[in-house]
Amino acid sequence: MFQTQLIKQILQGSHPLEQNQLTSRLFQGKHPLEKSIQLNIGQLFQGKITKIYPGSTAQLQLGGLVLTAKLEAQLEKGQQYWFRVIGGDGIPKLKVLEELPAVPQGRSVADAGVQAQVRTVVQQLGLPANPMVERLVHHLLQENIPFSSETIRQAGGLAAQLPLPTAADDSVDTVQVLMHMIKKGLPLTKETLLSIRSLHSSESFATNVSTLHHGLRETGQFPQLEQQLTRIIENSPALTLQGDKNLPLPLPLPSLIQMLGLQHEFDISNGHGKDNPSLAENVKTLKSLLLQYLQTTASTGGDQLRESAEFILQRLTAFQLLSSDTHGPMQQLIVQLPVSFGETLRDVTLQWEGRRQKNGQFDEDHCRILFYLQLETLKETVIDVQIQKRVVSLTIYNDSARPRSIDNIWLPVLKQNLLSSDYHLTSVKWIQPAKQEADKRVTKGKQPYASPQTHYQGVDIRI
Repeated sequence: MFQTQLIKQILQGSHPLEQNQLTSRLFQGKHPLEKSIQLNIGQLFQGKITKIYPGSTAQLQLGGLVLTAKLEAQLEKGQQYWFRVIGGDGIPKLKVLEELPAVPQGRSVADAGVQAQVRTVVQQLGLPANPMVERLVHHLLQENIPFSSETIRQAGGLAAQLPLPTAADDSVDTVQVLMHMIKKGLPLTKETLLSIRSLHSSESFATNVSTLHHGLRETGQFPQLEQQLTRIIENSPALTLQGDKNLPLPLPLPSLIQMLGLQHEFDISNGHGKDNPSLAENVKTLKSLLLQYLQTTASTGGDQLRESAEFILQRLTAFQLLSSDTHGPMQQLIVQLPVSFGETLRDVTLQWEGRRQKNGQFDEDHCRILFYLQLETLKETVIDVQIQKRVVSLTIYNDSARPRSIDNIWLPVLKQNLLSSDYHLTSVKWIQPAKQEADKRVTKGKQPYASPQTHYQGVDIRI
């Protein structure tokens, strides 16, 4: 569940170090997230007028964001209106849609009044009048996500054509997936929906890798895929050492990323294997081999190996989509890895932040890697690896006391392993967030006149 919750937080645009229950207290206010929104011509949103300036210009509030725009109507300060983006060169140009009723914020779609208002909005926009579309529009409004009529039509049609269960809880889940796709500007296709939807599943990536690996080995099917799975499993770090068996070591990360196929499309687009008529066959990654396997095997109901292969492929594609949602020179990679804990493969969620070089490779000399683990003894654990000029510093966040085995067993092994790859370890810090929070409360209690802290969050409006 820890890994699933982390992924959901990433989908929602939150930084797990700020939001998960292990470190939320420690990082509160230290790493303010830069909120941003991208407005495109044709998009709709509901906003509140906060200031009116001369020259038909006004300040609007969209959720927690504030933007300045040119308007084509005389409006009242403090009122909610619907807006359509009709242009923008620096300052967006908006048209007021006075025929659309304002939908109250913070009220459930089950509220009869809200239902009526959302239904009117759907009808006025000429959208299909069905519960899925109405729920989607309501949730987008509640989360202040701009959308276009065409986007809603595509999303509603996509949900209707997929053979998904019809239970109420599943419908809500589908709406959340569609919202994430719209928010991140992902393609509204069946493949994208199934991929992002796989991140909401509690199924284990590592368990499916293990199931497929054992099944292919037993049946003798598709030996290339079985061999690649073997390489991935063998190249995952063995985390069982003497002493405390639950303290993990960082991964040689690029090789696993390459083997998984997270750069599969990049490799093909840059002509790797261009002399071979079949580029996919020449790029031997887990993703390319999974695609070949699924194309060459018959689709039959209840085929466990095929279902595992589809799930693994969907997870890989989902992380590729999330990782490509970046702007500027800094890049982010989010992925789950099947890691060996003794004889068992388990999920490890990893977040890499740094620069991607011109050749598509990650800059290993300057980067930050965050590992999110659920360990048997130590439970929830976050390892923050920061690398500058091949000098490594580690910070481990865990509510348990620092194990004695770190200094006399793990530290020498870690230093030696890093040194063999020309990395130099400078420090290993162990932080107990719960203890720090308790200490803060004690200190604050001794300072009765302390004023509450206020943290600034940046705003970035892109047109």
